[in-house]
Amino acid sequence: MEKRYLPQGKSWFNWMALRNYNFLVSNLNKKRIYVPVLDRRPYNRFSLGEENLLPSGDVVFIQSYNQDDVWFLLGFLNSTFFRNYYLSNGGRRGGRVAFTQKLLEQAKIPLFSAEIKNKIKEIVIEITHRLGKGKEIANLENEIERLISKSFELKMFEYSKLF
Repeated sequence: MEKRYLPQGKSWFNWMALRNYNFLVSNLNKKRIYVPVLDRRPYNRFSLGEENLLPSGDVVFIQSYNQDDVWFLLGFLNSTFFRNYYLSNGGRRGGRVAFTQKLLEQAKIPLFSAEIKNKIKEIVIEITHRLGKGKEIANLENEIERLISKSFELKMFEYSKLF
């Protein structure tokens, strides 16, 4: 990094663009969801950020006011359903997926029933425990996909519309 062109008197770490600093500091004790701004992976990489972490300039974060919803949101945002929905609404930049504040703010999340939200939450918590131990998670990820598909088939929503 030090060999890059930098203006005189600047260090590479001065280039980070921390946005919403006051909001972040006032919510520093809460979990949030991070995603890379640009990503080439064929799957979404929304991840949980623990308390007392500040993001760098190459990620977007989602701060849920209801901390219990963070687990559900993490599962839903990493689903194939959400990826396909997001890409159909213009989330591409060249050969990469662009996760922008504007597109994420405009994304519509179905009002899943409390039962489905709770099941997805429980699965995501189990996935995070297994990841820490290097255990297999594919069957759990498939269960999230199945629950989302089942919800649409059976119309298992609080209301039968998106918001």
